[in-house]
Amino acid sequence: MTQQSSLFSDDFSLEDPSMAQEARLVLKKVFGYQSFRGLQGEIVTHAARGGDSLVLMPTGGGKSLCFQIPGLIREGLTIVISPLISLMQDQVQTLQENGLRACAYNSSLGLKEKRQVEKDLLAGQVDFLYLAPERLMTQACQDLLEEIDINGGKGGGLGLFAIDEAHCVSKWGHDFRPEYRRLNYLAKRYPNVPRMALTATADKFTRADIIRELKLEKARVFMGSFDRPNLTYHLTKRIRQGSEQILNFLKDHEGECGIIYCLSRRKVEETATFLKIKGYPALPYHAGLDNATRRDHQEQFLQSENMIIVATIAFGMGIDKPNVRFVAHMDLPKNIENYYQETGRAGRDGLPAVVQLFYGARDIVVLKMMMRKNNRGTGRFFFESENLESMYSFASSTACRRQTILQGFDEDFRGPCGNCDNCFSLAQEEGFSAREWAMKILVLYYRAKHLQSPQDLCDLARGLVTLKVREKKWFELENFGFLMDTPEKGVLYGIRQLMSHGFLKMDWNKGGLLQLTPLALDFLKEEKDLYFRDNPKRLTQKVKPTTAEKAATKKKKAAKKATTKKATTKKATKKIAKKTTNKAKPAPTKLKADAGGLFEHLKELRRKESKKRRLPAFKIFHDQTLKEMAENLPESNEELLDLYGVGEAKLKKYGKVFLKGIADYQMNL
Repeated sequence: MTQQSSLFSDDFSLEDPSMAQEARLVLKKVFGYQSFRGLQGEIVTHAARGGDSLVLMPTGGGKSLCFQIPGLIREGLTIVISPLISLMQDQVQTLQENGLRACAYNSSLGLKEKRQVEKDLLAGQVDFLYLAPERLMTQACQDLLEEIDINGGKGGGLGLFAIDEAHCVSKWGHDFRPEYRRLNYLAKRYPNVPRMALTATADKFTRADIIRELKLEKARVFMGSFDRPNLTYHLTKRIRQGSEQILNFLKDHEGECGIIYCLSRRKVEETATFLKIKGYPALPYHAGLDNATRRDHQEQFLQSENMIIVATIAFGMGIDKPNVRFVAHMDLPKNIENYYQETGRAGRDGLPAVVQLFYGARDIVVLKMMMRKNNRGTGRFFFESENLESMYSFASSTACRRQTILQGFDEDFRGPCGNCDNCFSLAQEEGFSAREWAMKILVLYYRAKHLQSPQDLCDLARGLVTLKVREKKWFELENFGFLMDTPEKGVLYGIRQLMSHGFLKMDWNKGGLLQLTPLALDFLKEEKDLYFRDNPKRLTQKVKPTTAEKAATKKKKAAKKATTKKATTKKATKKIAKKTTNKAKPAPTKLKADAGGLFEHLKELRRKESKKRRLPAFKIFHDQTLKEMAENLPESNEELLDLYGVGEAKLKKYGKVFLKGIADYQMNL
């Protein structure tokens, strides 16, 4: 059974109100939040009552609470399986700040530290234990768990298994790790211990893999919306190396914290050096740096309010920094799932953030060379290559960015969203009018009555009489060969544009064959315009435009100049007023005039406290908490506890300091 809901909701668990009440109490007392978001409440109560589950939520959607709260409600030790040491360390530190007993058991520990962890586990003095799948599968670790299970750590043995980043189990996932597949051992060895698999990125093929490989056939599936309504998407064709473009982009983000992704280590170093010369606080991060340097750069980024980290994709997983205001890509990501996950590191606090991609056709050549070097088989190369082509088509498409991303996760969202470059500029009203082109090729696909690959459909449209065409007698179809004068590259470009618009999708369970979507059927029935950024016929041919086309282009340019950017944005905003993706309560972006000064004062107080305790500032309090302090001016512990993110442990550690800071600021006004 799959459960879906809107982003924010607190109506849950009518079947067990006492469990729901206990979950809310833990949520407020320990973590300082007043209510659950979306499906969190239902997931928590389901797991606390001993049910298995698969949880799919976007980055920043609050997945960790889904296993942390039932881990506190249930008796026994909660085992969290996580792929990266940095991810473990971040979550352990967060839990410890909230007054919980958490530790990691991994290769970063010395022998003495490992022995202490083992001693604490057997004494029942640990609530949450973080492990990598490789560590869990060692005989020593399994013997340790056996002893905890038999003797009853924390008075109840093993209470819950949480498998984080569960997409790593899938051959279709972008971070496939074979070790994750061995985790089905848990279902056999501990059938009475509930298991929860969690991921922020998984299409239906990946979801099916997770369920099958982890033996979660009887688990309840909770799938929240993958939409990140606070993110604004911009994708722009790169000019040369993109140096001037990234500078222009950063001018709009002065003093903000952000991540810039590059494809190679060399480009990371060059970009970081270039930005330093231009006066930006930028640091490189990639696998070629020694561990100490990487750790130092990561710590500086986490502590800073305005640091820019320039990195390869080695950076990011496990970085729970809430106030990243932008993520920029200097090169094309390998696929839309990677892009979604990497851009998801922006705006985790729910406040507006911008994601910018600069792409070029050369990126495809470089990435395909890298894929061939990995040499993981012909089938895998075809899969990765098609996903890369889809990513490029997405980047060059005129479709609503949010629509393409969400439909990639099988979420039926239909644009415009009003919060991406294509919706802002109304790009669908420019370029090549492709309605007739699309109608003919979709009808051709439909009448062929057999699933086809993109190449098959391309051959049909270009009139190539292949062996398959002869066998199926496709040459008898009405529109067979209607694109005979269009090069193969142009036809494939058009087909992939239709995929970006959501009219066609590839079914990887059937070898990557195309399928018509409900959106395509609606398009065939209704009178809707469709535009491509480029004319497929002219992608590889230099065709002189006709006089009529020249006149139309001139007219279009004149109209564009006459329309100001303000008017265009206003028009797009009117569209989004009718149909918006932002179902969440909008987070406030500005403070009252008289609260702004106090907010900055509290930020400085937090900075000093974080330096004193050697913690990232956001681990003490998020910006939203400081803003609520500045707006509400709490005078007592009770009033402070009513604010976002203030639980009992943080009140005990920081309450006195921040209450005094507020009082001192008011006295000096």
